[in-house]
Amino acid sequence: MTERVPPLEERAYCVKALKEKQGEDGSWNVGPYQTGLYNGLELADAILDDRDPEFKELEKED
Repeated sequence: MTERVPPLEERAYCVKALKEKQGEDGSWNVGPYQTGLYNGLELADAILDDRDPEFKELEKED
């Protein structure tokens, strides 16, 4: 039995949707792991869109 591989457009949509959810305030900016998760999704999205990524940076606390 072979599994269906979704078309590229469907996979790109899923990456974009996950990135948007992870990019919400209170998600990406709660710690370095979450910021890295967002930036990884942004990199994947940028590759699929053939553009430069726009990474987020976590502000340092004093």
